[in-house]
Amino acid sequence: MTKAIALKDITIHPVVEQQAPFFDVFEFFPTLTKELLEENRSWLQPTFIDPASGKLVLCVQSFVIKSAHHNILIDSCVGNDKPRPARPLWNMMKSDRFEQGLAAAGLTVNDIDYVMCTHLHVDHVGWNTRLENGRWVPTFPKAKYIMADRELAYWTPAPGSAGRDGVPATSYPARAEHTEPFFPGRDFSRGHGWGVPPLSAATSHRAAGVAGLLTTTADRPVDWVHAGQALQRILLTASICGAAVALHSQPLELPWLREVLRTQLSDAACPHLVLRIGLVTQVALSVRRDPGDVLFPAGDDRADPAPG
Repeated sequence: MTKAIALKDITIHPVVEQQAPFFDVFEFFPTLTKELLEENRSWLQPTFIDPASGKLVLCVQSFVIKSAHHNILIDSCVGNDKPRPARPLWNMMKSDRFEQGLAAAGLTVNDIDYVMCTHLHVDHVGWNTRLENGRWVPTFPKAKYIMADRELAYWTPAPGSAGRDGVPATSYPARAEHTEPFFPGRDFSRGHGWGVPPLSAATSHRAAGVAGLLTTTADRPVDWVHAGQALQRILLTASICGAAVALHSQPLELPWLREVLRTQLSDAACPHLVLRIGLVTQVALSVRRDPGDVLFPAGDDRADPAPG
């Protein structure tokens, strides 16, 4: 398909990146018989089968849907500078044909509003990023990228995985930008979050923290006191064990969500707080002063303020 299709106020433009003989016919259609191929060779050649190589001719292309409000790119082909050693025609490709195809549709990479990824095979996501000054950056800087969450999860290696295919874990930020001086944050996954390499072999067996609900059997003032006492025990025990506790009350402020938590996760008990508990990786010294610097025994000269 090389011509645009008009459907009322929508126009669909093909953006061809490659059209060449790629695959052996019987590799691509393993159930095809030689007899059936020969019966149809006359009309298959040269458009669909290359006479010189006998390979199947395929077109690698995207489609741009132009409406009155948005420009939507469906899949993004192979892309440049991507290592694809199994496919020589795609390996470390350098071509401007894709951008020329966009230009033929009256567009540049800055005009794309959405990139719709039907799935995440390498020949469908290549131009999602491009190499710029040694860094991979979004090819379409103003676009939102849309894909199925299950597809993304399937192609994203688990933390610590040795797999080299799929979406690199380094595509996800290791942590948010920090301030100066650096205040270490809680790391509930013990260094096993997306994009964060394991701390060491010694910690690889550690769990990634837990989440829980603080509940009481009823919702009377006396139950509120009991909840506070239970929270005090949790915080003290966590402190003794070197764990950190994050408290979340916002989910319980939504009546419908509070009811879901009560009926489906609490056995009809009354929820008071959502808790996250995990071990902390201390990567910098605390900015707090040592108690010995500010607390002095009675009678110590340093405990008496200077006169005047």
